[in-house]
This record gives sequence, C-alpha cells and structure tokens, in this order.
Amino acid sequence: MAEQRKPIDFTSILIVDDNLTLLRETAFLLKVVGFQVATAETAAQALDLLRHHSFDLMIVDDDMADSDRLVGAEQRRSAIPFILTSARYALDDLLRALDRGAAEFIPQPYDIYDLLDAIKEIVQPHPVNSVFRQVAG
Repeated sequence: MAEQRKPIDFTSILIVDDNLTLLRETAFLLKVVGFQVATAETAAQALDLLRHHSFDLMIVDDDMADSDRLVGAEQRRSAIPFILTSARYALDDLLRALDRGAAEFIPQPYDIYDLLDAIKEIVQPHPVNSVFRQVAG
C-alpha cells in the first residue's frame, strides 16, 4: 500500500532578491499555488520582516551584497530552512551554500517547477530521501 502523505501545510515563505523581475514573478507564482508570500529586496528589509513575522521558509538570492548577513543572522536566531539561489553555479558555490546551512541550492534563472520541487522536499521530505540523508550524513 502506498504511503499517504499529508498535504503541504508549510505556507509562509519569505523571498529575498534584488532582481525585482525575478522577485515579483516568483512571488506571483508561489501565491498562485497557495503559499503565503512576503518579499524583500535587501537583507535589511528581510531582517525587519523577520523581526515582526514568522516564516516557514526563506528563498534568498546568494548574489546580493548582504546575503551572508541575512543568512548568518537568521540561522543564529532560528531554524528557518532556506533555499539559496545564484547566477553562479560552480561546485564551489554549491558547497559554500550547503556549508552555510542551505537546505537547497538552485541556479538562476530557475524553472518554477524546480523551485516547487525543492520547496516540497523541504516541507514534506520523501521518506526514502530522509533515510538516504541519515545514512550519507
């Protein structure tokens, strides 16, 4: 019998990106599929939102000048999982993102379906992937 998985109930996402077109498009598409979305164009704006609201997930553009400040501050404050995105996609960039605690690293420009798959995996990990991560980790 196939395992029944709960519907996604992780709904609150903060998107931080200084590329306004990508920020608006991503926010719109995530809202269309049912997520509650807040946006920030800078780490300072994001930190202000984080002081006043709680989020289940962050999507952060790693190419922003102050993304290190945002990711570092947030990880010290709480355990909100985050996805880093970047126009740079070398192995070093991926490893650096994972070392900083990113749950996923997605190159830009990204396909919305790749982003949705990453969100779903963070929100609702598949049991086989969870076992694999425990064995590999």
